[in-house]
Amino acid sequence: MPDFNYQITQSPDYQILMSDRVVRVGVLGAGAWARGAHLPGYLRDPRCQVVGIADTEIDRARQAALRANMTVLLKGADTVVAAPDGRAAINNNAPPTLATGGSGDVLAGMAVGLMALGLQPFEAASAAAWLHGDAAAAFGPGLIADDLPDQLPAALARLRETI
Repeated sequence: MPDFNYQITQSPDYQILMSDRVVRVGVLGAGAWARGAHLPGYLRDPRCQVVGIADTEIDRARQAALRANMTVLLKGADTVVAAPDGRAAINNNAPPTLATGGSGDVLAGMAVGLMALGLQPFEAASAAAWLHGDAAAAFGPGLIADDLPDQLPAALARLRETI
């Protein structure tokens, strides 16, 4: 069965299947932006000039969000969140320990949980990305995905202190 990335690029009516209450979480390998080799088809765009890593990430995330008509979260050293209306945010607090199996699934669950609490997809994805990075940084070395949920109450408390 084809995966989501294939379906969204091949289906002529993918926008009918999507809703503005969806967040798509993608994970990119190191250096993948510059080469584009590991990106799903709808993120590879020859018109995107490699001016700088962040510029390219934002351009491609915005393009993906617009084409898919959903909020897109691209997990990496600098996590990019983009909305179909063109808004974008970069979260740069993700430590390298998040490069572990299952951490993207936890991030997706965090975004969905925040949406269930009433946040809109862009805000939920942006907040989830920050909380994800903060929780991982607080845990430190040796992190596995299962460690992240236990760190969330403290991460939420630290967030409350800053606002």
